[in-house]
Amino acid sequence: MISTAAPRILSSLVVTGALVLGAVACTPKPDGPEPAAQEFLDAVADRDTERAAALSDKPADARSALDSAWEGLQAESLTATTDSVRVDGDTATVGYTYEWHLPKDRVWTYSGDLQMGRRNGEWAVRWNATDLHPKLGDTQTMTLRATPAPRARVNERAGSDVLVPGTIQRIKFNAKESGNPTAAATALASALEPFDSTLTPQSIVESATSVSGAYLVASLRQEDYDTVAAALSGVSGVSVTEEADLVSTDRDFAPT
Repeated sequence: MISTAAPRILSSLVVTGALVLGAVACTPKPDGPEPAAQEFLDAVADRDTERAAALSDKPADARSALDSAWEGLQAESLTATTDSVRVDGDTATVGYTYEWHLPKDRVWTYSGDLQMGRRNGEWAVRWNATDLHPKLGDTQTMTLRATPAPRARVNERAGSDVLVPGTIQRIKFNAKESGNPTAAATALASALEPFDSTLTPQSIVESATSVSGAYLVASLRQEDYDTVAAALSGVSGVSVTEEADLVSTDRDFAPT
């Protein structure tokens, strides 16, 4: 009787172990937008841009922007966390805080919001440039630059200002990153025609394909750029960088 009881006990233990393993394997992922948002932020902080992009609804756009941010900021590391969560049916807003650690022991901290939505029953990031910075436009990039001392005004002999410190938007075009360079160049030439009538789709394409990287198409003062920002936002291959520079008080002024 002793020899026949032992196998039954062993069999019972094996079955119980199988049930435990099965329960562990079927543990569901945490529900809600906040865990999904934190998973995205963790991937961004790990510089795993491929994984982060896959957690959004626009993987290609997201990965390109994330890679550009890491490279442009020359970031050494990043801490990214969530805070507030607001849910409205199948959409949600999750607050985030980024803490970039940059060269020379510089730290840049700011907060913004991730827009979330359900995708195939699971929460995902609705990609937008503001997922990187709350004031970042779709065609803008983040770049670490040394800020020079404020430039002095330039006066004419009568004492009136000729050049004053201001903001310039550098509009660049990368033909290799554009799905349709000719169509993009046509849109660029049309939008910039009020400021440079010599630009043509052909000249933009020829210039952009003759250089490695992005080609500088035009530089606009802030108020001029504001009038074409919407038209440029959907043009593939276009990027815009903001820089401090001296701006002429007279549009017709040309220094000699």
